Amino acid sequence: ATRFALVTDAEVLVFKCASMAEAEDWVEALRPFVVPGARTKQRSSTMGSAETLSGKFTVNMLPSAASRRVGFEGRCTIEVTSTDIILRDMNAKRIERWPLHLIRKYGNSADRFSFEAGSRCHSGEGVFTFSTFVANDADKIHDTVHVNSEVLANESAQKDARYSRSLPRPPSSSGQSLGGRGSPGPSCPAATYE
Repeated sequence: ATRFALVTDAEVLVFKCASMAEAEDWVEALRPFVVPGARTKQRSSTMGSAETLSGKFTVNMLPSAASRRVGFEGRCTIEVTSTDIILRDMNAKRIERWPLHLIRKYGNSADRFSFEAGSRCHSGEGVFTFSTFVANDADKIHDTVHVNSEVLANESAQKDARYSRSLPRPPSSSGQSLGGRGSPGPSCPAATYE
């Protein structure tokens, strides 16, 4: 399946098509209706060159046990990259970084975006909540994190599949023991690999 995102000042729309050719047709068909300044990005879960979204958003980090552990609350910027959520103060100094693959869950409401960091994150586990100042920013943050997380998951699955195909497979047998023919070792059913 191929996906492409239409990013405007108001929203991020993610479309799914059967093929890259169909996605290109949709991009061309939508181009006359796109708001000036909008951009389209295509990515394919079947091709190696998957594209991600990115964005910087001015937000307010709400107080919580997790935010106190990080040592920050208040107005800041979160930047969503292809691999991370980065928290910066208003002087652009990096305060914290959360790898997307370590985010347990995320969600949003009309004016808030939240995520749960896993225990392997530098900040430790906890829920971080941000209120937004611009209409639809919570949706944009959510969609950007979602698209990028999905791309990472697909790339990881493809890498795992390539790795497992490159491993040597043991000879399959029907009921032979792992101890070998006639060996005095313990007997157990052999695993078969398909």
